[in-house]
Amino acid sequence: MLLDYETLFEEDQAERTAATFYSANYIDMEVVGDAVDQLRALCQFTETCTIEEGGPATTVRIILESDDVNTFDSALTTHLDSGVLALATCVKGYKPWGAGARIPGGMKRYVRTKTVIGVGPLTTGAWTTALVTGLQNNTL
Repeated sequence: MLLDYETLFEEDQAERTAATFYSANYIDMEVVGDAVDQLRALCQFTETCTIEEGGPATTVRIILESDDVNTFDSALTTHLDSGVLALATCVKGYKPWGAGARIPGGMKRYVRTKTVIGVGPLTTGAWTTALVTGLQNNTL
């Protein structure tokens, strides 16, 4: 599997505070065109998430969403959702959307990821989200 910067939402995103964050990059599916049938959604933790000892029960949630406009302020549609993940689940190598999730139907033109850190803050933790053409089973 090769990570292509044209289909990369975030590489080693490392948000720490309790808040909602959006990927720095979005993908225009019109540019992707017919290749969409070959793409898979990747979300993988590249560093285990931790909190300070005795810290609050922090959670992480990662969502793939799309919209008809690149400002993402009209009719957002959620396509993949990790659900609320306890920190014990957020370990290096874990893929919350599964191994190579297929791109769901009904994808609108513009696609991005949304990350919600609940309670916070995280001490460590990072993840990569992208659309990829091949599957890779080892850890990033």
